[in-house]
Amino acid sequence: SRWYTGSGIYRNVKLITTSKAHVKQWGVYVKTPGITPQKAGVIIETSLVNEFNADTDLTVGNFFLFGSDTVMKINRSLFLSAKQDSTIRDSFEIKNPKLWDVDRPDLYKLLTIIKKDGKILDNVTTRVGFRNIRFDPDKGFFLNGKNMKLKGVCLHHDHGPLGAAFFPR
Repeated sequence: SRWYTGSGIYRNVKLITTSKAHVKQWGVYVKTPGITPQKAGVIIETSLVNEFNADTDLTVGNFFLFGSDTVMKINRSLFLSAKQDSTIRDSFEIKNPKLWDVDRPDLYKLLTIIKKDGKILDNVTTRVGFRNIRFDPDKGFFLNGKNMKLKGVCLHHDHGPLGAAFFPR
């Protein structure tokens, strides 16, 4: 076998500390149904955790940004019982969305902020792109209505005799 098991850490590592009331890990989920050049639907599901020993009132703010412009913002109050989880759902529409494309990879930013008594307890940033994809058995792949050829490589994270190391370059 050319696999060398190696040892140690071979990926980036983060240590994340949170308040006792916070967004769950991977707790912001964004869906973008019904995308056209004229409008795009956005559905945000935010999963929160209250690890305090007491009930708590929170404010959840979702700010949808493109560059330095705030495209949409939603603030809501939430009562969360002690040691409980909750998922909230918000939806809205963006008019004339900037579509993600290989030539113009426009991305929006969703900033989710959790506050208690005006103090920020947690914040999560989620990148969001709007695009339509379609596969046709006869004509292939379409991105935003444009036929494109897919090209790629078989790129494993193992690097021959170096094991589970891979060089970004």
